[in-house]
Amino acid sequence: MSVSGGDVRIGIHASISGELTHALREAAELECQTVQLFSRNPRGWAARALGATEVRAFRRERERLGLDPLFIHAPYLLNLAAANPEVRERSIRALRQEIRRAVQLGADYLIL
Repeated sequence: MSVSGGDVRIGIHASISGELTHALREAAELECQTVQLFSRNPRGWAARALGATEVRAFRRERERLGLDPLFIHAPYLLNLAAANPEVRERSIRALRQEIRRAVQLGADYLIL
């Protein structure tokens, strides 16, 4: 789609309900060119590890659907400036984990 002489990529923030590839298919069904998603529960500290098979399937599906760029949104709980040292330390650990997950999934951007 061309708007005012520039290319605009249309996307959605899609649900990963059930599996990560669900978000990709949801975006493609709506004829989006890009997608943003949470790689995990955005309201909790714990996150399950991403399996190699799951990561490969996600990357293949993204390539097949031509969704680019990919945005990963970090969990809402992150507060790197928290006065409470425990919250700040948990936030730092969660951010590091989210960076690793974004790299695994081939994300182009990580939104904090």
